Amino acid sequence: MDGLLETAVNEYPRLAIFYKKNEFFDAKVVGDTCVIHTQADNLVYALLILLGSYYVFNLQYPAMYDQFLGLLQQVIIGVPWDGNKTIGFVQILDKVTKEMEKDHFEGKGKQS
Repeated sequence: MDGLLETAVNEYPRLAIFYKKNEFFDAKVVGDTCVIHTQADNLVYALLILLGSYYVFNLQYPAMYDQFLGLLQQVIIGVPWDGNKTIGFVQILDKVTKEMEKDHFEGKGKQS
C-alpha cells in the first residue's frame, strides 16, 4: 500500500482508492509528496475531496484527465468547466444531464 501513496514533487493530485471485500473502504488524495486522509465513506465523497484539492491549491487539471475532472466538476458540483472540450465531452455531458433531469422529474412524480 505504501508504494501507492508515494508521489513525486509537483505530481498532480489523484485518488488512491481502497476496497475491502469488494466494498469501498477508504480513499486518499496523493500528490506532490503529500497524502490527504479523506475519511470518505463513499467514492462520490472521495471525488469531491479530490476536486476540492485542485480548487484549494489553485491547480489546473492535468491534460491527461482534465476533461474527466471537468465533467465531474460540472455534474457533481454544478460549476461549469471552462477548459477545451471535445465533441465526446459535450455528448457525454448532454447525455448525463438529460439522465439527471429525467431522474429528477421521475422522482418528483413518485413523491406526489
